[in-house]
Amino acid sequence: MAPKAARAAYTPIPKREALAIVLAAYVPALLLCLYGRLPESVASFYAAHPVELVAGTFYLPMLGVMYLHPRSPLRLAIIPIVALGYFAYRTAVPRFIANRSRASFPEGPFYLLFLTAVDALVLRRIYLGQDGKEKSERLVTRDSTKTKANAQDTSGILSWRAIGWAHRVVFSYRAIGLPKEVPNLPKWSNKDPSYVPSRTAFLVKRGLAVVGAFLVIDFLGQQPKPDPEDFSAEKALLFPPAHALNGATIGARVFSTVLWWTILRLNIGLFYNLFSWFGVATFLTKPAGWPPYFGSVFDSYNLRRFWSVFWHTGLRNPLSSTANFFAYDVLRLPKGTLFGRYTSAYLTFALSGLVHTLMDNTAGIPLAKNTAWKLFVTQAIGITIEDFVESAYHRIAGPSSSKPTAWWKKIIGFVWVLVWMSWTTPSWSYQNMTHDGEPLYPFSAFASFQALTAKAS
Repeated sequence: MAPKAARAAYTPIPKREALAIVLAAYVPALLLCLYGRLPESVASFYAAHPVELVAGTFYLPMLGVMYLHPRSPLRLAIIPIVALGYFAYRTAVPRFIANRSRASFPEGPFYLLFLTAVDALVLRRIYLGQDGKEKSERLVTRDSTKTKANAQDTSGILSWRAIGWAHRVVFSYRAIGLPKEVPNLPKWSNKDPSYVPSRTAFLVKRGLAVVGAFLVIDFLGQQPKPDPEDFSAEKALLFPPAHALNGATIGARVFSTVLWWTILRLNIGLFYNLFSWFGVATFLTKPAGWPPYFGSVFDSYNLRRFWSVFWHTGLRNPLSSTANFFAYDVLRLPKGTLFGRYTSAYLTFALSGLVHTLMDNTAGIPLAKNTAWKLFVTQAIGITIEDFVESAYHRIAGPSSSKPTAWWKKIIGFVWVLVWMSWTTPSWSYQNMTHDGEPLYPFSAFASFQALTAKAS
């Protein structure tokens, strides 16, 4: 048997080029978020043409990866334009979307677009080869003969192949069917991992999933509002005062945590399933391009598996690409080391916290009172604790085997995950539960039914 080839050592981006990316991409975006002010004339123009400008912001990176040479400086010039696009949306959106809950919905994709554009255009410098395959030309690659060998397909909008590839690069955050496809992608069938439903079966299943999720969310939304005092900022603290700790408050944390993640999973799944239904129904995409968005909750018997196997991984590529860039190219940490891996993980969760904090702010929660970031940072801490305990256990009990995880270990793991999530989730969930925001959906089936029955009686 031939020896396994050694993995090539990671070569970081040259310091000057890494600095140029930081200054041209990330610094303008951060300054716009913190201190930017949109001129009245620009805000009015954006509010008058939101669809065209939003579409332009999203499709500009597509044109960049289709037409621009992988080392073209124009690729880097696109990034501040994308940053300005999402900043303009964030500033002007109250003028054309009065409902703040709905206004915050497209904001998440804007942040993911920015991070994806940075990754595709200047970090990996990807392009479509003439053989129809995605290529990556890193900044450190200077060999012109390699560039010729991987000649770029610049047919652009004249080629359906190029359009489809660029669309997946920008809009498929899990990179379905691309070299950077996320790991642990949920399968349609655990018994037959290669199974993909027919178009008809897909539309029926996803249609029922959309209707079912909406009815459950609608039913829960019609229940009496909780007493704000039960979910106060004091009780949401990671370390609440002693007088706020009793059986009732602990029970409320556990129950509300399960309910919060259930509703969040239903909401996210509803929109994903709805978009996938229209994409397949219009024959623009195929069922294979829309695998399930969530895994099984029964696989979440530790925090790492909760976030990488059960929960959706739609944010993983955009967030981790920037986290890896700062860990390995800016800070120059050795790749593969424990410190490098944890630095990247903490940065990934911190970026996720920033994105969710800004989205909640658009939904109406002031930044001064917004503590969503705490949840995501504490997940990295929890995974660190988890890894330490697991390492200590294997030092005592011996190395892990390839056998399936024992049932008693899974039970302990589920309890651990429930305890940790119940401790950390209120820092995000309580502020949303007490916030008197506008409804996300335009109508309520249960409220309409109750009104009809009341009128009939």
